[in-house]
Amino acid sequence: PGHPSDQFSDTAAARAPPQPIPAATQKHEAEFLETIERALRDGQLQAALWDQYAKRAEELLITMPLDRILRVLKAFVLARYRGAGLFTHIGGELAKEVKSASSTRLCQIVHWLARAGLRDPSLMVLIGNETLLRLSDDFVVDMHIEVLNVHAKLDVRNPRLISTVLRDMMPLFPEFGKDQCCAVAPLTVMNVLSEQARVAYLSRCADLNMGLPVRMTKPGVLRQFRLLEDCLRLDYHPTSLPSKVQVWLQNLRSEADAQDPLEPTPLSPVEDDVLRVLREEMDVAVSPAVQDGILTVHLVMGKTILEILDSHSDYYLTPAMGGQKLLRADTKLRQRLLWRRGWRLLSFSEDEWTRLKDDLYKKDLLEEVLVGGPRRSNAMTLTNVAPG
Repeated sequence: PGHPSDQFSDTAAARAPPQPIPAATQKHEAEFLETIERALRDGQLQAALWDQYAKRAEELLITMPLDRILRVLKAFVLARYRGAGLFTHIGGELAKEVKSASSTRLCQIVHWLARAGLRDPSLMVLIGNETLLRLSDDFVVDMHIEVLNVHAKLDVRNPRLISTVLRDMMPLFPEFGKDQCCAVAPLTVMNVLSEQARVAYLSRCADLNMGLPVRMTKPGVLRQFRLLEDCLRLDYHPTSLPSKVQVWLQNLRSEADAQDPLEPTPLSPVEDDVLRVLREEMDVAVSPAVQDGILTVHLVMGKTILEILDSHSDYYLTPAMGGQKLLRADTKLRQRLLWRRGWRLLSFSEDEWTRLKDDLYKKDLLEEVLVGGPRRSNAMTLTNVAPG
């Protein structure tokens, strides 16, 4: 007998198609999907309930086809589920489906991964390489835009893919309709578009007078372009913008300031509790909320803001970083805009606050933040950043 590698290998048997999923398993999957989607429709979003759903999902995901995996991902994202383990598990299952997925499904995958905040570089490289192979085949303009938005939202870099997408889109910017202009997120304009693409996109927005007149623009669209104007004015230093773009931005700002007054967003329950401790236990003069242009700032003391970072909406899920937290791109953009406006940010994690049950410990935490500056530990990362 020779080496095992010399022995005959039955490759035909090894490549036999997978066995069909038993009908009973498919029934369990369908029933589970109906259960979580009904809970979502009925507003049953209790954390304990969705923890149970997450355990059941992990049992069923391994046999689910792609369309069902996406339905599970969508449901847990919309339920604002905070369990990182489930999303990492879903990412692993999606990686197996990338090569066989249609281009439409591929865009749906990256869309919901971005909504979940799952920043898995290996998965994004896999999806990016597959996308690159298909761009010239069946990717329409809206799919190109989705690819750019996802890379902005997840703050990932695939230079070859992005440059190819932008090359394809450059001749199309002058033909964009209003819906396509609205589809490009401000974060994408700032962080992903090249200088040439940014000017071409903004020129088309100026041609279409996006956001104007203010009274005839949907509130969501108006807020989007007001934010974009803020970004371009405060966080972007171009060599030059065409005069028509400058005029459009000036008109948008002046008309929106006059006709679109914004009310401050309400405080969260955690911010309400911080406000109570600041006022009652520490006798600190603090304004609950102040509206500064398009942005609402909470817990304001002079030019200092106490910012409570949410573990779900402000940080990525980063399975490859060993528990290290990484701020989401839209949170970093908001912080930069506040710094440019002259605010000083003191930030800490909501989770650290909710673990403290006694006002004495809460007071100690706030005193350390306000007086001593950043406090760093394994449980919490604080940032103290002055304008600059």
